[in-house]
Amino acid sequence: LAVILSACVMVYSGLYLSAYSSVPFLHSPFVPLLFIASALSSGLAFLGVASLFTRPFSEPFCGARSFIRIDAPLVAVETVLIAAFMILSIAQGEEVGVSAEMLLIGDLKVLFWVGVVAAGLVIPLVAEVASLKFSNYPVLAIGGCGSLVGSLCLRYSLLLAAMRFSLVGMTPMPFWWG
Repeated sequence: LAVILSACVMVYSGLYLSAYSSVPFLHSPFVPLLFIASALSSGLAFLGVASLFTRPFSEPFCGARSFIRIDAPLVAVETVLIAAFMILSIAQGEEVGVSAEMLLIGDLKVLFWVGVVAAGLVIPLVAEVASLKFSNYPVLAIGGCGSLVGSLCLRYSLLLAAMRFSLVGMTPMPFWWG
């Protein structure tokens, strides 16, 4: 039951945000896919970080290898989805392209590049590869923390970059203000 309910929560938030054409940047089939991949990866990251506190460091590195074998491909999928989403958003031009540019080179570039890319994709992947090679549980936990931070930054940056349209003046305005 918990798995079914959590799957509904993962899918719901992405579908809800992508459903409105008045928010063109988020009106994309990539948004639900990104939210699902990010939620799965951050869920595994949370399990990895939580297990650091529930088992002693001297215990064998057995279950973590299973997490890594699942999470590393998820991080790769998430990376491809983010890249495809950004490329297609820029190609659409106008409001959608402006939102993507805010993330890539604009006001939100630090949040995107440091929070989403570095903390959410690079650090977890490097930590997972290092943990497989050296069986280092604390390094894996650092990667899990990065994944959790990256997941939060992904959602936050997408919402901050999104522009919506005012029905009164049909002008674009930030999603959260105005």
